[in-house]
Amino acid sequence: MEKFLTHATNEILENYVLKELHLLTVIVPSERSKWHLRSCFKDAIGEAVLFPEFKTIQNYFNSISNLSPISNMEASLMLYEQALKLDKELNYNEFQNQSATLLKNFNDVERNMIDHQKLFQELDNITGIDDWSLNDKNLSKNQKNFISQFQKTGELYEMFKKRLLEKKKGTGGLITRTIAENPKDYFTEDKKICFLGLNALSKSEETIVNYLTKNNGSKIIVDVDEFYTTNKDHEAGFFYRKHLTKHYNKPSNKILSHSKEINIYSSYSSNQQINIAENIVRNSTKNFTIILMDENLGPLLYQKLIKNEKSINYSSGLKIKYFESNKLIRFLLDTNPIFGKNKISLQWMEALLNFSAISKTISKKELSKLFIEKQKHAFEINSLKLKKYHPYLDHIMTCLDELYNSLPTQIPQKLIKLINVVERIYAKSKNDILSLEKIKETILKITNELNNYKIEINSLQFLKLFLKEINGLSVVVKGENDARIQIIGLLESRTLDYENVVFLSCNEEFLPSKSNSIDLFPEDLKKFFGIPSVYEREALSAYYFFRNFHYAKNIDLLFVKGDEKGLNYNEPSRYIRQIEKELGEKRNIKINHHYIKMDISQKIHEVKSSEKTKEVLLKWMENGISASSIQKYCTCPLDFYFKYVLKIEEKKKINQHLEPSDWGIGVHTTLENLFYKGRKIDIHEIKKIKTELNHCMENTFDQIFVDKRYINGKNALIYHHFKKCIENLLDKEIPEINSLGEYKILETENKLISNNLNSLEKSTKKIKFLGYVDRIDSTDQGIRLIDYKTGMVLQKDLNIFDFDQLTKKHKALQLFFYALLWNNANNKTENLTCQIISLKNTYQPKLNLTFKKNDNINNEIVSNYSDWLIKFVEEIKNTESFKHKMDSSYCEIC
Repeated sequence: MEKFLTHATNEILENYVLKELHLLTVIVPSERSKWHLRSCFKDAIGEAVLFPEFKTIQNYFNSISNLSPISNMEASLMLYEQALKLDKELNYNEFQNQSATLLKNFNDVERNMIDHQKLFQELDNITGIDDWSLNDKNLSKNQKNFISQFQKTGELYEMFKKRLLEKKKGTGGLITRTIAENPKDYFTEDKKICFLGLNALSKSEETIVNYLTKNNGSKIIVDVDEFYTTNKDHEAGFFYRKHLTKHYNKPSNKILSHSKEINIYSSYSSNQQINIAENIVRNSTKNFTIILMDENLGPLLYQKLIKNEKSINYSSGLKIKYFESNKLIRFLLDTNPIFGKNKISLQWMEALLNFSAISKTISKKELSKLFIEKQKHAFEINSLKLKKYHPYLDHIMTCLDELYNSLPTQIPQKLIKLINVVERIYAKSKNDILSLEKIKETILKITNELNNYKIEINSLQFLKLFLKEINGLSVVVKGENDARIQIIGLLESRTLDYENVVFLSCNEEFLPSKSNSIDLFPEDLKKFFGIPSVYEREALSAYYFFRNFHYAKNIDLLFVKGDEKGLNYNEPSRYIRQIEKELGEKRNIKINHHYIKMDISQKIHEVKSSEKTKEVLLKWMENGISASSIQKYCTCPLDFYFKYVLKIEEKKKINQHLEPSDWGIGVHTTLENLFYKGRKIDIHEIKKIKTELNHCMENTFDQIFVDKRYINGKNALIYHHFKKCIENLLDKEIPEINSLGEYKILETENKLISNNLNSLEKSTKKIKFLGYVDRIDSTDQGIRLIDYKTGMVLQKDLNIFDFDQLTKKHKALQLFFYALLWNNANNKTENLTCQIISLKNTYQPKLNLTFKKNDNINNEIVSNYSDWLIKFVEEIKNTESFKHKMDSSYCEIC
């Protein structure tokens, strides 16, 4: 079976003598196909001759035109320059959001040789469109506004085109149109051109090709197959049938006359697709071409394959946006406003240290000490301290400070200074250095164009334009056009033939391709004027896709299958269904379906116990068991193992927004300062406490959170919420004192230890319990043990009928634990009341522990609890494996 470019080469050599070959220009669809075509000529000729000129179609038209091609950025600025003449108050940001759409549609007008007067100025005279409502006599206000706006757009089009011609510049569409309107001015009679593999021609391109084939004897060789050209309903053959002339060659018959094996893979994620593709190429020595429907997968796929396969060509190159140096620049520019107050947050510093080039030279652990150790609860520290810590930080922060305080005209210079700092950080990375050089070139280009068009923009607008421009830049990845593995986009596959092809992301989202831009022209208007619409765009995708089936022997189609509901449903491309229906019963084609199973079984996280583990647990039992350790085991045995056996501490974090534990410390300390040891609480004292609350709470939080972040934003709302909760508690105290009498505070934050509990097993001599009770009161009803909770607690959480319930009712377990400690530490036997004060329970903040509906906890109950607890602790010691509980949230380690 002959490849298309081999066939085209032979056709050309049959029609042109070797000595005149250099006079021929061969037009191909892409730069990639030029290399392959040149290789075909080398193989076919085998002697030293001058080859034809190989050009892509737009590059060829650019080379013969009197107009110089204009860049998208310059075109956008020129368009804004002209738009200001129509509206002096035009906002730059708003216009830039529309400029890409305007430029695309203006280019469509040129490429398709549309009469702009009829398009923009005579909407109300159009009669050839069914249901066209703008030619009615009685138009609505919205319809009149639409026509008026459309006519203004037409004025802008005329001004923009006039300005382009004055500067002898052109968009791709304008350059092609000027040639199509006067082809005699650009082509001599003896100029011979051969067009290869061009399928979807615009009106201007079609006009040029028809002129050359008719008048100059130029040749056109199309790359199509009977499978879809003879079927008038098949999208892939739409353009062939539309442009068909006597100069077209006959379609080939490769799809249905040669054996092919098609494998269709259903995967559950993009990552799984990449893994499948890797397995396909790794388990074979054949050459493969991987075609990306979603080109965002390219860098991920390349990084995956390059680990084991060195013969790879990733022709698109790596987008600069995927380089860490570029991500660092974006991070620094996005977060720059925080430097206006010369304060740096720990959260920002940790994010900065996540960049590998910085973390290699600066220790996150050591740097965090500036925040955590020197200022116990500081969220931010002065930038001067960090500047002194390391030269990188000094250079970065100095540049950002200068950027923040610069005039708009100084931004380019300061931005280049920042790029130079990043360049020093990534000095050892060749690709990063290449990308940073391109970025600096882009800054200079933007500056020059703004000066050329005398457009003044502010600092933020410059940075936005800068980030937009560098987003599309790429760095060429080392690779050969004949490498074993080729990674390409669908457009790059034009005219090229491969035996083994792997398609990734064959989902409706990507195949057929979708337009990313909003369109100015309604669909019916586009059809009327011959501007390509959605159908033409999808027909083009269909051709590019099915063209790869001509030569291929093995075709792998991969798609992501998601949940069959919701907004994120991943639907397989319609072309997969089309292949199954149209090719499924053909004798020469074999279709296999592969359903990759996803392992949905949850991995059991567990650690087996050992003699060493039991030794550590014995020490834990002898040194002092806390209620929180028992609670931790009940919540998640594996979490307990990490914390109390391995003694791994979770990293202390400081965030801009206070964590629940931070609020717990602040509120507990406030209540401790209000309800202090020895204070006698009656109604008068409660009223006094209410007057003290505001100052006491503010003073307490100031001492704990030295950076005062509790007074700003979300923190301030929560702070005032807790103050209201304490006020509510004080209000509820008054009727309770009237009912039950006054009380005296005996202790606050009282440490209780119980050393005299005997173990049930001989291996453990004694068990020691310890804990801190938030408050101990002496009331008319007896001793009351109180635990403060800033979270929501309900009475049902403290109602116990059986001690085994305590493994799930942890707050009740804690109160029983304190009762046991109190009785043993003080040799007391009288009844106790154990109470939680839940500040968020504004209806009933004071909740008593009950056992079998009785809130008097007598000595017998405490003794029975003690037996249960000792037995439970022995079970912990004898645990064979510590497993993670599936219904428990994972801690940072577990």
